[in-house]
Amino acid sequence: MQELPQAAIFCLLFPHQIGPLTFLSIGCLFGPRRGLDLSLTTHPTQVMNMNLLRFCAASLVALSLTVSASAFAHGPSEKVTILQDQMLKNVPGKKALMIEVDYKPGQSSIAHRHDGTAMAYVLEGEITSQVKGEKEVTYKAGEFWYEAAGSEHLVSKNASKTKPAKLLVFMVLSPDEEVLVPLKN
Repeated sequence: MQELPQAAIFCLLFPHQIGPLTFLSIGCLFGPRRGLDLSLTTHPTQVMNMNLLRFCAASLVALSLTVSASAFAHGPSEKVTILQDQMLKNVPGKKALMIEVDYKPGQSSIAHRHDGTAMAYVLEGEITSQVKGEKEVTYKAGEFWYEAAGSEHLVSKNASKTKPAKLLVFMVLSPDEEVLVPLKN
């Protein structure tokens, strides 16, 4: 039975270390079959087993590359929990949303905007926030801020590299509006 190329094994064991090795491992799996004898003397079962191994190895490499690439693209993400999602009886066509955002030490959100109006209250730790056109501000537990609908939230992060932070967000928006829209810039 043929062994997996070292580059493919490396990618499987250390997906966070990929880069130039990505193409090397894929080339080893799908490139020329050096040293692999598929002559008439090879039993058909062996050929089938080797092809199955190659297919499984390629699938695992592709999966590990996809997972690690998405982790690099978005970075570690904050934990968002919807606590309440309620249509407002006194404001037809609008709903209220209560969200808890948990940041691990040093964690941040991507730059984004909210279609609805948002009010944020720091429950624990310190949160650094910046809305486009305003200065960056660090809020401590018990402090709060307001974001008008459509505001571009450029910075939202845990101000501490060693302690977690927690934020309570209350939003008013239409049911078809997005809670968070990533900024393209």
